[in-house]
Amino acid sequence: MKRSRLLISCASLLLLFSVAAPTTVQATSNVTTNISDLYRTYYSPSEITRIKQLQQTYQNLDNDLYNKSNLFTTAPNLTTDGSFYPGTLSGNAINGTVSWINYYRELSGLSPITSKEDSNYTSQIASSVMAVSNSNPYISQHFLANTARPDNIKDIYWHQAVYGTGYGNLYFGYPKTIGDPVRELIFDDTDIEGANTGHRAWLLSPRLSSVGVGIAIGNYGRQYETIFVNNPTDIYNQAEKSVVTYPYNLFPVEELTNKYGALIPWSITFADQNKNIITDQTTITVENLTDGSSGITTPLSDRSYAYLSDVIAYMPPKNIAINDHSTYRVTINNLNSESVPSYSYTFKTFSETANGLGYGYANQ
Repeated sequence: MKRSRLLISCASLLLLFSVAAPTTVQATSNVTTNISDLYRTYYSPSEITRIKQLQQTYQNLDNDLYNKSNLFTTAPNLTTDGSFYPGTLSGNAINGTVSWINYYRELSGLSPITSKEDSNYTSQIASSVMAVSNSNPYISQHFLANTARPDNIKDIYWHQAVYGTGYGNLYFGYPKTIGDPVRELIFDDTDIEGANTGHRAWLLSPRLSSVGVGIAIGNYGRQYETIFVNNPTDIYNQAEKSVVTYPYNLFPVEELTNKYGALIPWSITFADQNKNIITDQTTITVENLTDGSSGITTPLSDRSYAYLSDVIAYMPPKNIAINDHSTYRVTINNLNSESVPSYSYTFKTFSETANGLGYGYANQ
């Protein structure tokens, strides 16, 4: 699971013309944008409609600024004099967080989830105990393994915090909005446990039914957030999809780079593979079908997360132009699986901040 700049864990018509390379500019997000109209992909009317729906969902997400004055229904009492109290997170904060999670689930073709009151309670205790304990964000805090128990913290709080941190995605940072922690957990590019996408896999699990949300602000302004994701009974749920990819289908280019403009890891989750299936010969080919470029990469990691799913993370090849108007194909070969020896899928990009596609001819 994870942390924020410290995060811890818990076919479409294609225009393939043989012409000179297009002129390029560097967008503010450092994503290369092709200028030549010869290199724009085709979007069907139904795809354009879907893109507009996703853009509207994005615009409706909670981007309010939260702080100690409006995060809580009852503020935590982060003291060690015997009066410690975890507090109660506001409904707006909980619902806003869940909405952001569901946005990413929608982008990945997954059903929405809800929050559960008991999981919210556990998560709030976990976050408040970490905050009052000044838990070190640079080492794992799952099960509070590296946190000293403060004096006068009741057993019921401590044991709940151990449970909550053990079964939650953990964030430590200084977010500006309620969605920032979710985005960093989904991006999963600052994990102290290495180059994997485990936090993303939990939030985008095709078996996940609900989460819990807890937030506390430490004495030095650091936000401690727990999103409870490992529901014991969810492992028995039928996976609504056998493969979950990030990116998927119609996908906003903004969700492929972090706040510094750097590309984040992409991932493929095989929900029904309960073992690691990459081999020394496994390769991943990424093609930009719109401009004809292609490249080959290898997995960064292959680990079991989220109800025993096999999660493969990788970085797209550096020579592939990632922009908001292209079709891509990803093919992973030489997997150690009789049922899935290889897997291939395509997706198209767009801008979530635009109104429609932004290209008049593409809407005709």
